[in-house]
Amino acid sequence: MWDKRLFCSLMLAAVLLLQNCTTSTPPAFFNVNIDSISSSSPLAASSRTYLLFSGNVGVTPDDLQFQEYSNYLSPLLSSLGFTPATFENKADIAIFLSYGIGDPELREYTYTQPNWGQTGISSITTTTNSNTIGNNTSSISTSTVNPSFGITGYSTYTEAETVYLRHIIINAYNYNIYKSEDRLAQLWKTSITSSGSSG
Repeated sequence: MWDKRLFCSLMLAAVLLLQNCTTSTPPAFFNVNIDSISSSSPLAASSRTYLLFSGNVGVTPDDLQFQEYSNYLSPLLSSLGFTPATFENKADIAIFLSYGIGDPELREYTYTQPNWGQTGISSITTTTNSNTIGNNTSSISTSTVNPSFGITGYSTYTEAETVYLRHIIINAYNYNIYKSEDRLAQLWKTSITSSGSSG
């Protein structure tokens, strides 16, 4: 059975990895999607000794970026009861860590915004001042117009934004089958994708 704590922790780790790929300035937007699945095999829950590999083609264990991301993930795995294998023949699972960021994409979007202004007259207030001298009375009336305000129309705007697509994939395979049969028997997988304005 898939350990929910493992799923939540791996999800958190992946989000932290994605955030470490960004600048210190918060992006204008940041969307994250997570998908996690596990095998029904009892080994998926019981296997805890692992070797960590790069899932990116051409990336070796000596790659500095892979070492950096491994340093984010390894302590989390240890806190969940996973132990890095000291010898190759002691490993139960092979964990492959893949990551990357796509080329920037320019996306345009259109939106409307209401215009605010005078829509008419809500009321007219008239005041009259009278002045009487002897038998003569003169009156002066003053009218005040009270306008009404509201939406007078809509304006349409088009703007563009640059979007980057990022991903992290954590795959776990049965290491004994991988070593002896050169075949990948998947035990669990967590995929995280994000899109945002930060490159």
